[in-house]
Amino acid sequence: MINELASKVVDSVFDVLVIVDESLHILDCNSSVTDLGYTKEELLGKPITDLTIDNAGFRRAIPELAKSAREGKRELRRFECLTKDGSHIWADVAVQEIDATEALDYLITLHDVTERALARKELEEQKAKLESILTETETLRKEADDNRFQLQLANEQLAKRQAVTEKALEEEQRFRLSSQKTGFQKDLSRMLVALVALAIVIPYVSALLPVETKILDGSNNLALLLLQVLGIAVGSLFGQNTSKQGGMEKDA
Repeated sequence: MINELASKVVDSVFDVLVIVDESLHILDCNSSVTDLGYTKEELLGKPITDLTIDNAGFRRAIPELAKSAREGKRELRRFECLTKDGSHIWADVAVQEIDATEALDYLITLHDVTERALARKELEEQKAKLESILTETETLRKEADDNRFQLQLANEQLAKRQAVTEKALEEEQRFRLSSQKTGFQKDLSRMLVALVALAIVIPYVSALLPVETKILDGSNNLALLLLQVLGIAVGSLFGQNTSKQGGMEKDA
């Protein structure tokens, strides 16, 4: 169907060129079909849809692509094709009607873009992985922010509890010191009462006992001196305690 000169030109084209009739059976093809693992003789008379995975989609695309070419538009559609050994390749398909024959014949061009398609597929996979990593990273960042907030909240609560504990310990220490001072003041008060009683009793005892007057006077003076010293000490302690209690009340 293709004359000798045209056949040489067509065979020099790297793309697979196939002429099919209206029913899409192969009428002729160039030598590039060997890239698919076939010879011309093996493909003549066979439907071209046998070379594609999506047979129905390819069949619908032929008249649509031919119409676009007739309108001056070069439209390509990508299809997955089969080689003779069963491996898959990707090809951009273009179609145009052949006016040289009375019947409706099509010239179909199959341009191998397998490497480009695989590269694009790999690029899309890498993009999907990158998006997944970014999503995971964002999730981890949010979790880290949430953990940081929880840690900050826990530290604030710990600080408040520590402040309460320190205040309670300080109050307990003040209470113990106050209790000790109160006990000491009570002991001093008892001693003071005892000395007062002794100072009262000594003159009566002195009058009853035959003791020299100087010795008795010395005992009386000693008792009075101790009584004065204890009185001053008790008054001083009571005054200090009162002033400290007032300071504690101001601090509280």
